[in-house]
Amino acid sequence: MYIFAPVLQDNAFTLDIELHFAGNAGGWVELELPSRWANQERLYENIRDLRPLSAGTRLEDTAKPSIKIVRHIPNRPVQLRYRLVQNWKGELIQNTYLRPILQKDYFQMVGVNFLVHPVWDNDKPLTLQLEWASVPTGWTLADSFGRFAAVRSVQTSLRKLFESLFIGGDFRLLQRRIDSQPVEVAIRGRWPFSDDQFADLAIRILKTERQLFKDNDFPQYLISVIPTEDKPGSLAGTGLTNAFAAYLAPGTKLEADLKQLLAHEMLHAWNPQKFGRLAQPEESMYWFSEGFTDYYAREVLVRAGLMSFAEYTESVNRLLRDYFASPVRDAGNARIRKEFWSNTAMQKLPYLRGSLLALNWNAEILQSSRGRSSLDDVMRSLLAAARQQPGVLDSQRVSRAVEPFIGRDVMPDIGRFIESGTILKTRTDALGSCADLEPTEPKADGKQTLPQFHLRSAVSDCRR
Repeated sequence: MYIFAPVLQDNAFTLDIELHFAGNAGGWVELELPSRWANQERLYENIRDLRPLSAGTRLEDTAKPSIKIVRHIPNRPVQLRYRLVQNWKGELIQNTYLRPILQKDYFQMVGVNFLVHPVWDNDKPLTLQLEWASVPTGWTLADSFGRFAAVRSVQTSLRKLFESLFIGGDFRLLQRRIDSQPVEVAIRGRWPFSDDQFADLAIRILKTERQLFKDNDFPQYLISVIPTEDKPGSLAGTGLTNAFAAYLAPGTKLEADLKQLLAHEMLHAWNPQKFGRLAQPEESMYWFSEGFTDYYAREVLVRAGLMSFAEYTESVNRLLRDYFASPVRDAGNARIRKEFWSNTAMQKLPYLRGSLLALNWNAEILQSSRGRSSLDDVMRSLLAAARQQPGVLDSQRVSRAVEPFIGRDVMPDIGRFIESGTILKTRTDALGSCADLEPTEPKADGKQTLPQFHLRSAVSDCRR
């Protein structure tokens, strides 16, 4: 059980949190504090005054600042308390918005960056009670686990809890539904678009994605929008447990980049969240979890009527230009794992490489099945397999899903193009019959042109 008590004092906001859990027969358990998430380190510095409340309980330090030992009376309840603070100052920008945000008017946290927890099996089903001891007058609260109530019991797991979203404060909350399933949209700040315009766009995209996977098993979904102080045009987001958090620079409009962001991040509800936990180190699977998601973000926007085929073609051409012009395009997966968080070009490579591989595999599946199957069937089979046997999402699992539809073993493709970094050439039929690929050709000065697709003159729009 977690009990949250907001504390507003001297224009500062902190959160007092109590953690209650059943002690075991051994009389001790490891306790984990937030430590690392994405590009954030030392998250335990946001945790203050951690102490026991239950009788006969004491805490011991270990060699790791993020790990404590809890000694307790065997088989007796354990109660702890700590205070969550925002340990950074300055602007809300890319380097800070993945840390706990606790401002005088609002807060936003993700489970992994603020919840202290016993070290248990991350995937074991867990019944958890969430309780708010008090809520400031006029505040809106919401999270990944359903409509807000002061006391709730939720069914989850530690892994899903780590990826859950918690918000509160001066958010404007809109209620929507997709085929009777609730979606909440929480927005802060002032924008060139109305709250309803944003909510309608998000719902349109999310509904198309659920149709893609033939899956509407979401008893709750939360979308948050907060303004940052990044430079104009900056926007980012993260897909979470039954949630999506958007971080937008002031002046952001409902244009192509925001549509792409929404489509991409909300697709993470399936890839990888419903497909299985990523093989470790997870950067080794970003070609699939990020690259294939980028491919499908374009597909979703076309299917939702939010991107014309001409716009789709230009988006693929930008993908080709970015890939072939990348200074690290021949880097192997081992180098990506090593440099992903420190090298901007390396961060982009799995997105580019995976998206191009998805284009090629989809075209090959369409050809070999004479149009009866597509990459969609692979993605749905991954979802079905994960429901039957949850586990690790790795290259072998992806390969097993692709093989029945493509008619061959694709592990050699993964070995060449992903692991070794061999240049990935795009199939000429990757966009179907509506566009022709102009391949790379040597110029008189010996330099290569970049491949690009051209719409056929008789085609103004196309649904492949």
